[in-house]
Amino acid sequence: MRWEKKGLIYVPDGEVDWSKTHAQIPTPLQLNEKILRIYFGTRDAYCRTQISHVDLDIKNPLNIIERAKKPDIAIGFPGLHDDCGAMPFCVFKDKHQFKFYYTGWHIPTTVSYDLSIALATSDDLLNFNKYSKGPLISKNIYEAYWAAAPYVMYDGKYKMWYISCYDWVRVNNTLEPVYNIKYAESIDSINWNLTHNVAIKPKSNNEALGRPWVIKENGLYKMWYSYRGSKNYRNRNGEHYKIGYAESTNGIDWTRKDASIGLDVSESGWDSEMIEYASIFQFKDTKYMFYNGNGFGKSGFGLAVSKD
Repeated sequence: MRWEKKGLIYVPDGEVDWSKTHAQIPTPLQLNEKILRIYFGTRDAYCRTQISHVDLDIKNPLNIIERAKKPDIAIGFPGLHDDCGAMPFCVFKDKHQFKFYYTGWHIPTTVSYDLSIALATSDDLLNFNKYSKGPLISKNIYEAYWAAAPYVMYDGKYKMWYISCYDWVRVNNTLEPVYNIKYAESIDSINWNLTHNVAIKPKSNNEALGRPWVIKENGLYKMWYSYRGSKNYRNRNGEHYKIGYAESTNGIDWTRKDASIGLDVSESGWDSEMIEYASIFQFKDTKYMFYNGNGFGKSGFGLAVSKD
């Protein structure tokens, strides 16, 4: 599969208090035959992330039709798992209700952040209600550090691929998280059967694998994800984020095919230092990839297309 970059779609202009910077983790949801909504995480002046959206012309996703007037999912009250941020990862209609799986952010004192997996629901997409004050998945016997970035689909049962932090490594006197991609199942979309099943394994002890996005075509599971090293990964000269790809016949055992994706950083511009956090949406015979570039979404999100 080869992808053709189409350019930057959206970056916040900083005019509203709750959206000063970042359009991180672009997450698509088709509203109708004309509109494709992209949810994303955006930061306020205190660097707290909340979930917002823009509506795009589904036939020409570079064309923005409307921007949100308020956050769709806000941060939680002090002391809760999402009191420092809420990030989007997966939203879909399940029978008569929309389910939005997101990541909650909390800032501890010993490491830079603590993450968890949570759920919000909506009947009309006008207002989302958090399923509970607490998360669906956080620290437990299977997740010693944190769990985040859920992608959920219904395929006979609810299936989730998510990232799991398995260690913090010290690099230049800084603790950096490393994480793999795990798999879980549920019969009700709320209570998840967690195991030690690692879907995508890091190639080295210091590699981190982020934001899985999965589709199923002709019985084959296809996953796009992000991967990076731990040395100087915040810029192009280091082990920066790239977008990876893997395939599976059962959704549990995966073969990495990173070299086949055909997409890398640009020579200059908004995605010249890193590319990451891809999501895939198909419209007719064309696949759209929405992804972030420099600064983990600080430079906004853009589009690449493929007809393979």
